[in-house]
Amino acid sequence: MKNYSLGCAFNITELFENFNKKKLKMTSELCTKINNDPHKDKLIHKIFRESVKLILNDIIDNNVTFELPTGARKSDIHMRRISDEDFGKARRNGKWQDVDFLESNFSGYELSLNMYNREGKPTRSKTIYVDKKLK
Repeated sequence: MKNYSLGCAFNITELFENFNKKKLKMTSELCTKINNDPHKDKLIHKIFRESVKLILNDIIDNNVTFELPTGARKSDIHMRRISDEDFGKARRNGKWQDVDFLESNFSGYELSLNMYNREGKPTRSKTIYVDKKLK
């Protein structure tokens, strides 16, 4: 098992803690009909998970940049190319072992969350860890 350095972590239940479900015009019967479960929470979580999967697959497969709705400060998710010495260092540390380095021209890609300041200059970048299927 590999250990990843995760700056912060949360689960889907914590993400929707302050979500006001009373504003949803959805009944338990409708939830049961759609999801075979009368709880609104379960349906909300399922919709959110599926939308995140769609977004990540679109970023990976079509090389798009997804801009997050963060208000005044821009944030986005895109594929970041790692090449040359950075690729070699990451490969020596166990990353991209299944990538043929000659065929990939000594480069690899990873999902990256980027945060910008008010002037639009990048301030922070975080790697997004995904499962083997998306990797």
